[in-house]
Amino acid sequence: MAARDPGNEKPDPSDAIQMPPVHAPAEPAHADARRGPSLLTVAWALLIGAAGGFAIWVNLNPVEHVDLGPPVAAQIDIPVAAPEVPPLPAPAPEPEPVAEAPKPAEPEPAPPPPPPPPAQAAVPPPPPPPAPPAPRPAPARPEQAGTPAPATPVQSEPAPPPPAAAPATPPQTAARPPAAPAARPAQPPLPPRDVEPPTWVRFARPFDPEDKRPRIAMVIVDLGKSQAATNAAIQNLGGGITLAFTPYADGLAQWLALARAAGHEVLLSLPMEPTDFPNTDPGPQTLLTTLTSRQNMERLNWTLERAQGYVGIVNAQGSRFTASTDAMRPVIDRLFARGLLFVDARATQASVATRVADDVGVPRAYADRLVDQEASRPAIDRALADLERLARQNGAALGIAQTYPVTFERLINWLPQLDARGIALAPVSAIVNRQPAPPAATTGGAASAPASPPRN
Repeated sequence: MAARDPGNEKPDPSDAIQMPPVHAPAEPAHADARRGPSLLTVAWALLIGAAGGFAIWVNLNPVEHVDLGPPVAAQIDIPVAAPEVPPLPAPAPEPEPVAEAPKPAEPEPAPPPPPPPPAQAAVPPPPPPPAPPAPRPAPARPEQAGTPAPATPVQSEPAPPPPAAAPATPPQTAARPPAAPAARPAQPPLPPRDVEPPTWVRFARPFDPEDKRPRIAMVIVDLGKSQAATNAAIQNLGGGITLAFTPYADGLAQWLALARAAGHEVLLSLPMEPTDFPNTDPGPQTLLTTLTSRQNMERLNWTLERAQGYVGIVNAQGSRFTASTDAMRPVIDRLFARGLLFVDARATQASVATRVADDVGVPRAYADRLVDQEASRPAIDRALADLERLARQNGAALGIAQTYPVTFERLINWLPQLDARGIALAPVSAIVNRQPAPPAATTGGAASAPASPPRN
């Protein structure tokens, strides 16, 4: 026991067991902490050294790269400004165009009449040109630049004053004002609006006004009641035949459209009171001498509103009504207001309808013959021959026919012969106001009251 104590006092088993657990962990911790800072310092030193070296390299090399970049931009900007500077001296030759500016001064010959002063003024201009060039370089640049084109006209106006202030500028201003008036004349064509032509002109069948041949107009009345007869008239008779439809027809608007599509000019039949009314009754909308003017106007309006596309009206019956001036005047006035023409069927030789139409100014025509008053071939042929004679005598004639099959047969046979005989088949609108005033009394035909007046 004594020998262990002197030789191993430090490594006492008790002490060694107690110390390692306490100091062993602490020592490695301190050792690591001491080693860590040394590595960091070395790293920082390396970084600082690298940064310094990089900075030195940047200071040496970047100068070349930085200079290469900016100079390119600087060179682009500098040339833009550079061309502007050279033009300053360049304008010196431009005075020559200034000398050209005096060309407008050619009007100065007019001022010369006042003696030498103007002549002396004309002489000095040569010396002044050197002075003006200084202000003009600015305008010259915009013209060369090309982009500020608008600036050129504005500056060009002040430019002329130096060489010849008064004379040079006026011609330029005078040249510009004309442009404004030139645009104005284009506007006048718009305002000219002719008055709308009357209805009878708008819906008339075209006819050559230069045709100097005698004209015959043929009107077929009583259409719209029989579908077969109406179709036959529209399809089989030439477009030069005028068709008159009763206002009582079913599908009146469609009939008128078909007739116009086939080239026919169209009239409406207006029922009027006959002398034997009510034994002969033209229908519920008949105009009567026993009604007031207002009542007759209501019936007239009913008829006129039944369809569109017609050029006027023709009286159906009316041997009593058309003989009354008081009864006819309101009717003719209404037709005038509506722009329609009037065809007098001459149901009586006492008819005043044509004379009233002439007084009011309504285009009119009247029947010279009722072609099929006697529905036979010989009678119809004689009536057609009479129409040819009257057309040559008066320049125009009008016949009225009904929807008899024999009438259509004779018309189809007669119409192709008109051209060879030097006669033109014309629509009613082409003979209005061409017939002389109707005679007070005639024999035969429609001028005398027919025993069996046409049906409406």
